[in-house]
Amino acid sequence: MAALGGGRSTDSPTHSRAATQGRGFIYATLEGPTVYVWQLGVTEEFRGAGIGTQLLGRLFKEIPPGTLSVGGFAYAPEEVTRVTLFHFLDQHGFTFGRRYIWVDKVI
Repeated sequence: MAALGGGRSTDSPTHSRAATQGRGFIYATLEGPTVYVWQLGVTEEFRGAGIGTQLLGRLFKEIPPGTLSVGGFAYAPEEVTRVTLFHFLDQHGFTFGRRYIWVDKVI
């Protein structure tokens, strides 16, 4: 896993990537005092097996001192219910922050 830490410049965010042998992945950046989780995905057949928890655990172990928060957007593909997603986030101590609305237009 590429470690978070080192430079804390918003001009050059530090990246963290991890994969679990084709079962899931996480991509996060450290920008100033905040870690942004941009993507966390688990392969459909491994959902509910603790892969997402493992990936978050690895990320949290790498967060350097002085980091104030971890955040990101929450999106679930159609096969993952919002209830499942919200339960997962709640289990890991995430709370709802700012509200964003995703809009689509079929063309």
